[in-house]
Amino acid sequence: MFPQLIPDEKAITPNDMTAVICVRLHENNPWVLDRLRKLAGYYDPCPPILIIDFGSEGDYGKQVEAVCTECGFAYLHEPDYDVFSLALARNAACQLVTTDFIFFTDIDFFSTRDMFAQLARTANAASMNTAFDVILDFPAYHVTEDETRKIEGEPTNDRMSARIEKIGFESQYSAFDEKVEFIAPYSNVFLISKKYFTVLGGYHPIFRGHGSEEFEFFLRAGIYSSFFSMPPDVLTDCHGPKRPDFWTHRTYRGFRDLNQHFASRTERAGLKVFHLWHPTKTVGDWRSHNDWKRGKFREATAEYLTEYANLLKIDTLPKRKKALCICKTPDHWGYFVPLRLHGFELIPVFDDDLDTIKLMNEMIVEKQVDALAVFNPYMSSHQNFYTTYLMAKDLGIETIVVERGALPNTIYYAEDVSYTAPSFSQSELDKITLSDSERKSAQAYIDLLREGELLLEGATPRELTDQKYQALKEMTRPVVFIPLQLDDDMAVTKFVRNSQQYDDFVDSIPAVARANPNILFVVKPHPLSKRTYNYQMENILLADNKDNIHSLLDACQMVIVYNSGVGLLSACQGKPLISIGNAFYNLEGIGHFADSLEDAVRKVAEGVSAPDMPKVEDLVGKYLFHRYSWFTAKDDIREFAHRQAHGYKKIQVSRSVISGKAKDHVWEKALRPPSKHSYGYAALNMFPADKKARAQAAAEAALNGSRPLAQRPFLSRTLLKAAYIPLESRFTDYQKKLYNEAPEELFRNFRNPLLIGLGRVAGVR
Repeated sequence: MFPQLIPDEKAITPNDMTAVICVRLHENNPWVLDRLRKLAGYYDPCPPILIIDFGSEGDYGKQVEAVCTECGFAYLHEPDYDVFSLALARNAACQLVTTDFIFFTDIDFFSTRDMFAQLARTANAASMNTAFDVILDFPAYHVTEDETRKIEGEPTNDRMSARIEKIGFESQYSAFDEKVEFIAPYSNVFLISKKYFTVLGGYHPIFRGHGSEEFEFFLRAGIYSSFFSMPPDVLTDCHGPKRPDFWTHRTYRGFRDLNQHFASRTERAGLKVFHLWHPTKTVGDWRSHNDWKRGKFREATAEYLTEYANLLKIDTLPKRKKALCICKTPDHWGYFVPLRLHGFELIPVFDDDLDTIKLMNEMIVEKQVDALAVFNPYMSSHQNFYTTYLMAKDLGIETIVVERGALPNTIYYAEDVSYTAPSFSQSELDKITLSDSERKSAQAYIDLLREGELLLEGATPRELTDQKYQALKEMTRPVVFIPLQLDDDMAVTKFVRNSQQYDDFVDSIPAVARANPNILFVVKPHPLSKRTYNYQMENILLADNKDNIHSLLDACQMVIVYNSGVGLLSACQGKPLISIGNAFYNLEGIGHFADSLEDAVRKVAEGVSAPDMPKVEDLVGKYLFHRYSWFTAKDDIREFAHRQAHGYKKIQVSRSVISGKAKDHVWEKALRPPSKHSYGYAALNMFPADKKARAQAAAEAALNGSRPLAQRPFLSRTLLKAAYIPLESRFTDYQKKLYNEAPEELFRNFRNPLLIGLGRVAGVR
């Protein structure tokens, strides 16, 4: 990504975060109030704290509000008295957060007193003010009852913090249930930019109770960001800290492994949180309404896992406006994502059948939507939507046309294509005054363009083309460059001046060359064209369609285009420019117009002026910062009989200018692409296993998998009960749960020979 376009870093402090805690007070969790009070004054420094009271009833709600008033916390009561939903509570919080970052945490999680200072340093190291999709998730240490009582019994905040830190170190190589019940290498405690939470659409609304909302949220975040490779079998629930395969050699698979990546860098930075023990009641509690079997998780993810474009449908956060988004090509879904940051709820349209178009038309006529967004409405594939697009314009609905820009790695969002959009007119551009930094960046960008690395289409390296055409620079006669276009390109079929038609322009090249033997014409086919040209003339040099365009521009003295975006590149090279068609960039001081190729060559003979470079720099700066948006993507070249088509997959827009408003949202992958040869990949074995290894892992999981007590044979259940019942009063809630759900985990840590023997006979040891 071009460095000058990356916004200046602003240091992140704890005051740029809001700590969000969602609670529901009832008769079974009185410790909530004590822990709320403990928060006040514990962290130093401490960010603003927002408490979302999700459905505390009657006096319980009043108690929570009173404590928040006492402690200086912001408070919102959400009158939802159904089963508790952490997902909906956190979504409600987003509307009240005014800081750039949200720190989602839980009333039972504590850390060291300086956590927010350390978190701010890590956020700055991660450039989270620029790379807006970075999430700093925390590993979670679930502290035992005894250790929790010691922590809460400390006389001062500093002593409490020191004990927490000591437990964090000692427990890493202690058996589970000694100091901590278990350690999860991920949690639902994390720092995220409000921008990214908005782009993701918040939490999925399907989740209530103790469930899978976090797993689904991070899966969606992983798809959007694509910084971490997606694990195989992503729906598989494996490698949990309470599962047998947590302790075995493992390969990268399942949604938990993806979650661990979001927390891995945070953990390496020394950050972790500690879940303090509390009594757990399962009957009538939100835990009894759980998604431990992942049914809701699979239901939510089924909506988009087979087609990522359906992610556009998932958005629970209120928006000011609504936009119909024509996304007939599913790979285009990334173009529409930035509209969320510009205040739009997205209504994606994937089909062009009559019923769908009828519904779209009704929504537009009845003003149920505020905008219609579409990638190039003039494409043949969008033919069925064209009258809807015209109607929207006629009825005053905002039209947002997405199309590639004339500079590498750019697109634009405008009211129409640039050839006819008012926002690209001379009069509108004249209203823009560049800042000094924007002008300097434009100059630096032009210098970079001239080096030949930034390209509109794929080409050979510049140095190879330089060697190939070195002789052109020694010519004494004029050398004129003519870049050709695709015959069916919208730029040569629709938006043209009252001048020579494109086919006639191409056909006239031999005759014009024959009439001007003193000029050498360098003709280059479009990089995607498969058309053959047979110019058997001494003064026509047919370049290869993959030759580097910047090298050819540098080697020639003058450029004649029909409507090609190469004309703007030539102006950046300072070459005299003549265009035949309606080249939208050919404004005052940039180039000249001619009515035909013959007319253009006549002007060449008479002499035409070179571009006014300050005006070129001014125009490029206005495009870069006030008209164009920046994107990265994977090229998708499709083969047809007479041409190739250049599409894109995995589109990420890192800066968007929509309706004159610019927003920066640089994706981490565009800023610093991850390498498979990195420590991060190796440390978590992020390399997908081959089929044989995956099959073996699946077989081992089936052989060694833990079965709940109720599913075990009668003899096994009887022996396990014989070992368990005499010791039940000594077991923690966690151990009791393990006994019912995964007896292997309980018997794994026993040291008593009798218990070990019973476990072996029962088939769990």
